[in-house]
Amino acid sequence: MSNISYTETLFTGSVTGDGNTTATPITTQRLKEGIFYLDVTAIGAGTTLTVDLRTYDSIADNWHMLARWTSRTTTGQDAGYIQFGLGEKVAVYYAFSGGTTTATFTVNAHLKEF
Repeated sequence: MSNISYTETLFTGSVTGDGNTTATPITTQRLKEGIFYLDVTAIGAGTTLTVDLRTYDSIADNWHMLARWTSRTTTGQDAGYIQFGLGEKVAVYYAFSGGTTTATFTVNAHLKEF
């Protein structure tokens, strides 16, 4: 068994509308598990921010839901653990509803190889 692990930033920045990181996903095909961290440091008034992790299906050329954090209406942190199912690549998707659709957040991961 491998004890190789490393950290990766999937996204960091300020956004003003819905989006994703499919142009710059992390490659996860040799990874068996990860702890993913969401840190929302600013959010617009009356806004709800939903952040998902999605995995890439190269056969169908589609991104599929892997995990979703509880929607945020305030600043704060969340974490989630995924084991044996990261797929080929992982990207962050984010969407807003209501209020001023702005937020600043980071998604980091601590990943472990097979």
